[in-house]
Amino acid sequence: MTRQLDPTAQVAAPDRDDLRRLARIPDEEQRGLAYRDLLRRGGRSEEITDLSIAENALLYPLLSEQLFKALPHPLPERSTRYVSPQDTERITTAMARHFEESFGVPHVDPKTVFATAGVSSALEIIALALQNPTVDGAVPVPRGDAGPVPRGSNVLIPAPYWQGFNWSFEEVPGLKCVPVPTYKQGNAAEQDTFELTVDDLEAAYARCAQPPRLLVLTNPHNPLGVNYPPGLLDAIYEWALAKSPKMHIISDEIYRHSQLRHTSDRFVSALGLAGKHGAVDRVHVVWGFAKDFGLSGFRTGFIVSGSPAVQHAMTENAADPWERRRPLSWFSQFDSLKQFYIDPITALSGAAWDELTTEYSHRLQRSFDAVSTTLGEHGIRFFRPPGTNSTQFFWLDLREFLAGAPPAEGPETVLFGDDPDEPEQRLAHYILKEAGVKLLTGATMYQMDPRGFYRLCFTAARLDTLQPAVERLCRALRKLDS
Repeated sequence: MTRQLDPTAQVAAPDRDDLRRLARIPDEEQRGLAYRDLLRRGGRSEEITDLSIAENALLYPLLSEQLFKALPHPLPERSTRYVSPQDTERITTAMARHFEESFGVPHVDPKTVFATAGVSSALEIIALALQNPTVDGAVPVPRGDAGPVPRGSNVLIPAPYWQGFNWSFEEVPGLKCVPVPTYKQGNAAEQDTFELTVDDLEAAYARCAQPPRLLVLTNPHNPLGVNYPPGLLDAIYEWALAKSPKMHIISDEIYRHSQLRHTSDRFVSALGLAGKHGAVDRVHVVWGFAKDFGLSGFRTGFIVSGSPAVQHAMTENAADPWERRRPLSWFSQFDSLKQFYIDPITALSGAAWDELTTEYSHRLQRSFDAVSTTLGEHGIRFFRPPGTNSTQFFWLDLREFLAGAPPAEGPETVLFGDDPDEPEQRLAHYILKEAGVKLLTGATMYQMDPRGFYRLCFTAARLDTLQPAVERLCRALRKLDS
């Protein structure tokens, strides 16, 4: 039986050397992951429920029973040897079929599908490929000087957004991420909203000293959870593709199958929009097994792109001399071990794939219902337009509790940033200490004004752990009222 945390107890801390190492990790989500591992190694993993990290614990029992259990043991020798990064034709062909069927598009050419070591790598590869100025065999000039998205280009990203986009686009490609605020304050009759508009994009574009060359959309959204409405997507694509002939769009659709059962909005993939707007070479889609299938540790992702630059960057026989020497696929391999474990999933028939994703949707709905009911019983606010999807997240509005949180004390303050007196960090620390629950602060996801929003991932734990954790969270917050 899982031991439950005493909500009045203090969460035990790793030693100070461990915490000093944690403090050097620049990203809050990654610090939380490292903290969880420290607790696990110390035998204290049950002391917190980490709902800050975007993981999916709902499908592993089913995958283990139906797919992984049937794999041969021991590991075949071929799965321990080198493989070419292009030796993925069977998997990419199968995934092209799955994209057609489950993303709702008539045809996906397998030659436009590329396997990578995770979606983060896929994003970086697209950015690097679009810096290459030649794809026609001409002698290349230095990378990044004349491509459609050269180094230093601005990237528009609606905020709040997953902070990992900054790693993928800034660290190696040298681009600059520009948050596009979407928060809009309501009035006495209307609630506050987070709704992207073309006007928001136009305003952000105008603020940039250099014209942005890349627009990144996460659909379904992280952390808001919603699917972008079809009409809005049409308007956004029309605006972006007309704004500049060098503007590209990346659609991160890693949560495509994370759809609640009882919603009125529907998911629309960029795979269909690219053809509709006549821009198959300027629209790029990424997806992976990390979120919908709960295999985040596998680092398995896919690019779907009609861009010659991206295609040449991912193949060894590219016409471009630069890419022939340095195909980017070698730096982000879909390695032999990935192929061994992922092949049984990609080999599923359409009906079996649908059965798996449908069961996931049922489990997702049960966890969502349990959390939303608990939050509602305690009057804890969260953003979700009626009838919309929620992906794997609750975007909690805890602004009313900021002022009541006590000063943050103790070594765990490093988990939330470098200013433990900042109200948002102080409340996050209080929730960790009082309830044993870790949330992700809104500021980490570039929600800067107003502060007081937090991401709760309701798939990060199974229901028997999730429900009491959320109950503890709510009680700890309401304790601030007393």
